[in-house]
Amino acid sequence: MHASLPARRIHASAVLCRSAGCNPNDSDGPQPMSRSGFERTSLAKMLAMVMDAMPRRPRYFLDSGTLLGLWRDGDLIEKDDDFDFGLLVEKGDFSSDWVAAFQQDLQSRLEQHLRDTGSEKEYLSRVVDTYADKIEFYDPSAGSFPLEGARYEGARYHHVSVDLQLHVMDQMNDHPLPPPEVPPGSAMLINEGEVLAGRGVTIRHTDFATRGQAPGNAYEPFGSVPFAGRDWPVPAKPKKFLGYLYGYVGHSAELDQHSKLYRKPLVAASGDRSAPVRLYTDMCADLFHVGHTNYLRQCRDVAENVHLIVGIHSDATIESYKRAPVCTMEERVGVVSACEFVDTVLSDAPLRVTEVFMDRHGIDFVIHGTETPELERQAMYDIPIGRGMYTEVPRTVGISTTKLIDRIASRLAVDYEHHALPSDRKAVGKVVRELTMNPPTKIDNK
Repeated sequence: MHASLPARRIHASAVLCRSAGCNPNDSDGPQPMSRSGFERTSLAKMLAMVMDAMPRRPRYFLDSGTLLGLWRDGDLIEKDDDFDFGLLVEKGDFSSDWVAAFQQDLQSRLEQHLRDTGSEKEYLSRVVDTYADKIEFYDPSAGSFPLEGARYEGARYHHVSVDLQLHVMDQMNDHPLPPPEVPPGSAMLINEGEVLAGRGVTIRHTDFATRGQAPGNAYEPFGSVPFAGRDWPVPAKPKKFLGYLYGYVGHSAELDQHSKLYRKPLVAASGDRSAPVRLYTDMCADLFHVGHTNYLRQCRDVAENVHLIVGIHSDATIESYKRAPVCTMEERVGVVSACEFVDTVLSDAPLRVTEVFMDRHGIDFVIHGTETPELERQAMYDIPIGRGMYTEVPRTVGISTTKLIDRIASRLAVDYEHHALPSDRKAVGKVVRELTMNPPTKIDNK
């Protein structure tokens, strides 16, 4: 029986060993589930038993790749390198001291469990607070491997490990000025035509720093999935929660370098790699400028063979969420039709891209510019994102229709507040209002 070891709080970069060879089980890369999955699951089961027995039971649930594998396939993903829990914490409770105290308490309880069961196993834990706020429990004897990427600062990760990623839930008064369609203090998640609104939850990880918040009712009340002889808690809306994390959750998903969402391979829906990819983008195209041509050129270049379809919003549609366009829809359609990168132009394009619209026009992929606010991206493109048919390209820096208008106003010595073309965007409100007032008829496939 091993002696009780004190729990330790260290940064991801403060590692026990910075090179392979300190442990005979160290390696240059992660081990697949077929090699370490049983040991990871065994440690996760022990931690779940210990947390279930705590006087104030933690709000833990399956998270990330572990949730994806067990929800989608009923098994762990072979290439995954750990077992993932999420830990839902109230914002008023969350602090670095709270995380350290929870880690020490859970470590102590795990050691007591091992003594009570007569196990000679030794597990350690550490707090990571560099690129994420999480707790890692691990088996030091199983070895480790180096993490790739500058943000890890040379740290090593353990072959047998269980992560507890912090998810912090806001108080209701943290959002005093929400859109009128959303209850006060709410965050929204739009997925497959359903709008969820609830208390905002922030995932304490740099991968989600620009993604906004998920609503608490995507998390609770927890459901469950069976695996390895026990039921594991999962978010209330697993598919929508995973869609928020990853985008497309089907097999053969690829990470899109610009959107940071997963998608299908960029080929025609038929699977014929020699066939053109029917790629759709929507735009205002007002005062058509070099930023527009750069954008359309990039759209055309995302695959070797692209048929580019451009949808042009009507004057009324544009005016419903920002300034009225300078050029009429007919004028904007005419100039875009003359662009050499464009094959087809559709007038009166909708703000929200639906399944019906995609199927009617035989669209294989939808593409949009980067830096779109997350909630706006969800509102307009939740269907292609969920279908794995969404990608992005970078916007051209330093040029936009709004900047051109402001430049003209400046040269005419017209103050910004006096020129007749205010540019404040309120795109989300209109689209979400349409979704909430006219929800599509569908079965919620969790």
